[in-house]
Amino acid sequence: MRRFVINDTSLPAENERESVIWLAEVTKAMGGLVNHGVSDTVLMSNLDWAELECAPGFTFLDAFMSLMRDGFREECRFLKIALRSPIDKGLPNEDLERMLETTACACGPRKLDQGEGDSLLLCALKDWIAISYPSEDVWEHEILPVRILQLDTGIQTTSEVDNLCREEHGMSILSREPKRVQNLIMTSRDLWHLKYRAFPHLKFGQGVEENLSSIGDETLDPVVTKLAALDDYARRWPIHKGGTPDWRTPWIRPESKSTMNNPVLRRHRLFKTSDGSTELFPLHTDGGNYRRIHLRIDRSSFLVEIGYIGDHLPL
Repeated sequence: MRRFVINDTSLPAENERESVIWLAEVTKAMGGLVNHGVSDTVLMSNLDWAELECAPGFTFLDAFMSLMRDGFREECRFLKIALRSPIDKGLPNEDLERMLETTACACGPRKLDQGEGDSLLLCALKDWIAISYPSEDVWEHEILPVRILQLDTGIQTTSEVDNLCREEHGMSILSREPKRVQNLIMTSRDLWHLKYRAFPHLKFGQGVEENLSSIGDETLDPVVTKLAALDDYARRWPIHKGGTPDWRTPWIRPESKSTMNNPVLRRHRLFKTSDGSTELFPLHTDGGNYRRIHLRIDRSSFLVEIGYIGDHLPL
């Protein structure tokens, strides 16, 4: 699960009022990402709330107390109890070693001194989310290009870090999340456990987990690619509100009449749904490597549900 990290290089704000307005905006966005399962309820910081300045002479603790008084109690709830400092607290040894071996030397045109970009380095190494104040133009972007220097070799690479500076950045991060999670799927087990984060607009029948256990991990990519396309169609269906999803391509096909009229073959297309009932999954598409993905749709609820992923069913 991802975490938030305060980009202390972007602080402090010019004055107390601006810092409170900014904090209210990003706190609301953070709460939205937590509620959607994108991030854990943890905010990492180099300093404790009572030490980290949000504005000159005005700490994060002061700012959060101001937010609480102004009615942002629910948005602040998880932040109040989930601060961890310093940022390397509780990290596995392998992550600590990587931080010692590298440094964040720049973010776009902004050069960073040794140690100045530790928070951005942690975000780059762990794929966590930076929380930045827009004190400079470079911090106002929703993606920060952080340049990482390997200290022993001098080799530099660039990592894109998700950045939360304004409330709308939260929606952008949320829209990119499925693709990010899809790229994390390496095994069939990953696919099952990450299914609703990677494909949030699909449902999966109860038998799919067993189906996936028989699929070799080395041949999983075509399945992930096809599920991603199906998820996108399912996402757009309620917007278009047509009788069926806007498939746009001919690779979603119904079973033939001869198959559906054959009681034995029809039974092979019955699968457990996500709620445990048994339904017919009459549509199919190619899952690569001679596999099939069987699905069904419900026009009343815009449901697209996967019932089977595996070898070609009997014909």
